[in-house]
Amino acid sequence: MKKIIYLYLIFFTFPSLSQTQIGSGSYSTNFPVIIKPGLEIKDLYFVDFSGKLLKPKSISRTQNNLDINVSNLNEGMYILEIVSDKEVDKIKILIVR
Repeated sequence: MKKIIYLYLIFFTFPSLSQTQIGSGSYSTNFPVIIKPGLEIKDLYFVDFSGKLLKPKSISRTQNNLDINVSNLNEGMYILEIVSDKEVDKIKILIVR
């Protein structure tokens, strides 16, 4: 049986008004993130509410799209931080299985 992860976009905090977008809705273990053209991603991680930094199981990039596998994360609320050469984008997400 295929597991479904529901990601609910809570809010955006984009310091330099980037065009980063995250899909909301139901996905299997991966979910899409669309980033600005030419943006160099230096780091990507989740922060749980105890302050622990967690890396996703895998990240694949195709042009301006990131596909993030979160099958290693438990259900709960996280802040996804995407660190680029120009900014840090923070997105609050909820994972429900």
